[in-house]
Amino acid sequence: MRMLIRNTDIADIFDRIADYLKILDENPFKIRAYRNASRTYAVGAGAERDGCRRRGPDRAAAIGKELAAKIVEMLETGTVQALEKLKEKVPAGVIEMLKIPGLAPSGSLRSTASSRSKAWRP
Repeated sequence: MRMLIRNTDIADIFDRIADYLKILDENPFKIRAYRNASRTYAVGAGAERDGCRRRGPDRAAAIGKELAAKIVEMLETGTVQALEKLKEKVPAGVIEMLKIPGLAPSGSLRSTASSRSKAWRP
């Protein structure tokens, strides 16, 4: 059963994934793909204009097969497994620090996340 997911929900999830990837110093092209997809869905905000239901997620601009699969997963389950895995790698406090005006997901946040995740490994 598909859940009602608005474009703004998709944009928020893709933006959060990009933040986690940036903190973990992942591939910049992958981060940019998530940011572009987030902007694409943020601009087309509103459930009534949801491109997923009208044309399918892979038909929207800036959406490749991998991101389209994540949109389908969101519609079917309400979450994205990739985001849940990223949450396990970065302490929650690091993400909360991003809410402080002027802080970006880089630099000291990245080193904090990597040192914490290394310290937490068994």
